[in-house]
Amino acid sequence: MREYSEARLVEKTCLAILHKLSWQILDATHEVLGAAGTLGRESEREVILIRELRSALTHLNP
Repeated sequence: MREYSEARLVEKTCLAILHKLSWQILDATHEVLGAAGTLGRESEREVILIRELRSALTHLNP
């Protein structure tokens, strides 16, 4: 990786900060699409992670 790449200067830095704030971090660079895939998305155009949202809503409102 080049020293001054976007991944190094921006993405990796942001992920490190979010991790320190106790966020769950997942590198989906090699994401597998489909219902049983990495994030449960059918396509990269799906921006809402339905599987995660449904789980969080069920946790908040059983």
